[in-house]
Amino acid sequence: HESGIVYFCINASAKCVGLCCTPKQIVVIMRLLKAFTFSFLVLNVCSEFMYIFFVTFMDVEDQQTKSEGAVRDSIIRLYGIALAVIAAAIELDIEMFSRKYFSGLKPYIPRSFLLFFIATISHAHRYDVGDNEQKGQQNDDYIYDDDTTSGAVPGSAVVFDIVTSMVLYVCSVSY
Repeated sequence: HESGIVYFCINASAKCVGLCCTPKQIVVIMRLLKAFTFSFLVLNVCSEFMYIFFVTFMDVEDQQTKSEGAVRDSIIRLYGIALAVIAAAIELDIEMFSRKYFSGLKPYIPRSFLLFFIATISHAHRYDVGDNEQKGQQNDDYIYDDDTTSGAVPGSAVVFDIVTSMVLYVCSVSY
């Protein structure tokens, strides 16, 4: 069918890409994107482990916040670690793993949705219990900085976690 608006849009976009890049350049760009994505998936796993270690095990000063939000946050982060390991195996094209169990995630669009989901759940923040008038309510606008976190949670671990999840978001959009 060589008529219609869908054919025209596909043909126009293919011609625009063909004018800008050769097929070899597109292959090189996609390989660089895979390498960059794999690197930040590994960094994301490291940042998740750091965050769990510092927040769950080292932050013993605020027991009320720990009991209300740290367990939920740790479970979410453990799911993020598991999905990041799966995504890293898919990025490395481990045949026995990706072809046998997760063959549906090999194409670029499902892979980008998986990366977007990983970036979303790894960007979760702790449940914050504020003053008496806000007690028991979740503060969604809570932003970590050196003044508001306790002494046991370094701000660099939080920033490292935020940066890796944002870069994974950019990778998912660029797929």
